[in-house]
Amino acid sequence: MRGTTLNALIQKLRLELKIAESPALGKNTRGSHANALRSAQERLYSDWDWPFKNIYRDVTLAAGQRYYAPPADIELEGLRKVELFYSGQWYELTRGIRTEDYNIFNSDLDERCDPVLSWDVFNDPDGGDMIEAFPIPASNGALLRFHGTKKLSPLIADSDKADLDDDLLVLTAAVDFVNRADRQAAEAKAQRRYFTLRRNLSDNSTFINGGGVDPTESRPRRRPPQIVITPARTGG
Repeated sequence: MRGTTLNALIQKLRLELKIAESPALGKNTRGSHANALRSAQERLYSDWDWPFKNIYRDVTLAAGQRYYAPPADIELEGLRKVELFYSGQWYELTRGIRTEDYNIFNSDLDERCDPVLSWDVFNDPDGGDMIEAFPIPASNGALLRFHGTKKLSPLIADSDKADLDDDLLVLTAAVDFVNRADRQAAEAKAQRRYFTLRRNLSDNSTFINGGGVDPTESRPRRRPPQIVITPARTGG
């Protein structure tokens, strides 16, 4: 089960290791148990392309706004695709804004046009990494949809929830605490859980988790109709 809190994971790990419910022992070992669970999740999360890592988030465009903060829970390096919902249709935007594009609509002069046609990453010295929309939108309400890789949730506070299966995390973390004689059996137990989850998730062709894998991703994409650009430049 996913979404188990760190506090509950620690209790499950102690049960797996058959550690007595002693307050003193719990205080002494809690930090090492939490670290092992956190390390297990970080390693396993990067080990495979778990379906629930692939998510999308929507950002609403605003008239005259050139830069937008990327969704907080999407890895910027893992940003695969940006789509625009405009006039009742979805269109995939081109990544990259060239000098010749600015010669058509000069964003530095606040020249605006609907719809947005392309995007790129812009590093603001003060605000950090931002998403630039080109041209600058002339009206409110269009949506940008960002498809990318979900950042791994922190597993630090007791109430933090795990992104991965709790049994997998507990069994993987337990390997760090068993003696040498029991290590092989503990590793085999963790691997069985790992491969069972991978098999079950691989067999599930449509996995949606609050904005997860878009089921249309696996279908052939139809060619969108041509977008007619109507300049809407601001006065000087």
